[in-house]
Amino acid sequence: MSKDLVRKIFDKHLEHDCFFDKKMLNVAVESSSLTFNTLPNKTIRLIHFKKEINPSRLGIILGVGKSTITSTIDTLEKNGLVVRNNDPDDMRKQLISLTDAGEDYHFELMDMITERVSSISDSYGMSESDLVEYYDHLSQMVSILNKYIFET
Repeated sequence: MSKDLVRKIFDKHLEHDCFFDKKMLNVAVESSSLTFNTLPNKTIRLIHFKKEINPSRLGIILGVGKSTITSTIDTLEKNGLVVRNNDPDDMRKQLISLTDAGEDYHFELMDMITERVSSISDSYGMSESDLVEYYDHLSQMVSILNKYIFET
């Protein structure tokens, strides 16, 4: 495999992530009293997607260290958005899940992200067919990766 191609892929992936994080996830949910930046919002979205997850695995997926993810979870727990439970398969471990308030926050966040994407799309003249094409490409990327990597 070409190292240049791999570098280009990772450069483009970083460019995509930086754009998405800055423009989409760094939002305040105006209908709640909570305001979070990108990392807590990604954390909330990932926990919602996984339903429950070990803090170590959460940190690995998000690419942050143990102290950072612990601090993020502590903040979310203090705000009543997540709860820590013992892992039934290994009582030494914990699993993090969203509370009802965390689920509500997630849906508010998704509404804000949807509004943000819609606004950006409209202001730049992006058509719905462009968004469908973008979705199709992302779906294809995930499908390709799932052939080789089974756990996210």
